[in-house]
Amino acid sequence: MSALILLVLLVGGVLYLGGGLVHLYGYLQARRIHPQAPRLWDGQRRRFFWLTGVGAVLTIGFFVMAWWSAPGHGAAWMPQALMARQSQPGSPAATDGAETMPPPQVKVRGAVPAFNQALETTTSSTETTTTDTTDTTTSTTSTTESTATTSTAPPPPPVKKPAARRGGDAWTVCAASFRREAVAQNYAKRLADQGLPARVNQVDLGKRGTWHRVCVGSFSTLDEARGQYKSWEKQGLISDAFLLPLR
Repeated sequence: MSALILLVLLVGGVLYLGGGLVHLYGYLQARRIHPQAPRLWDGQRRRFFWLTGVGAVLTIGFFVMAWWSAPGHGAAWMPQALMARQSQPGSPAATDGAETMPPPQVKVRGAVPAFNQALETTTSSTETTTTDTTDTTTSTTSTTESTATTSTAPPPPPVKKPAARRGGDAWTVCAASFRREAVAQNYAKRLADQGLPARVNQVDLGKRGTWHRVCVGSFSTLDEARGQYKSWEKQGLISDAFLLPLR
């Protein structure tokens, strides 16, 4: 969005200033040829001042917007654009100027086998058989044979349970990532001024060096984090962010 605004301001300023120069040339020529006929060149003089004034305002707006959007003043649209382009399939290899983020992964715990439950059932049957032996020998023999048959049977296969995710607050929305900590702190302060309590997390990516990620919020599920990010994006607070699991 910042790049589009800068482009509109630059093109508009150039066009208006160019139009002003054209009318200035016409005004000077008409005044030189007809110095005693102001009606022939007065209109071009007014158009020159009008077009030049609008062009100057657009040009000043371009430089102000460029200064405000510079990374040193807290804006992160250029690093985010680079990260978004590199995260697309088939994009070129990452360079030193941008960080390529790995896809989010969910750490799961393996399913718990149901063998213990089968063992408890077998133990309970054995205790019941032992109690029945005090009543009659025939009943004891029959129950013991039934218990032996049950004990020698293979345990039931493990029951597959849905994979459980560790932790409560497991996801966060990373708005940007910078090499310089000062720039990251400035961007986090800018988000905080807009009502988003951001924090700066330092990560070591080995050969690519140390990065400072500006992250906002903590969410219990990936869908919840994605939904909140979409809401912030519609409000114009964050764009081109990425989701990461908390460690």
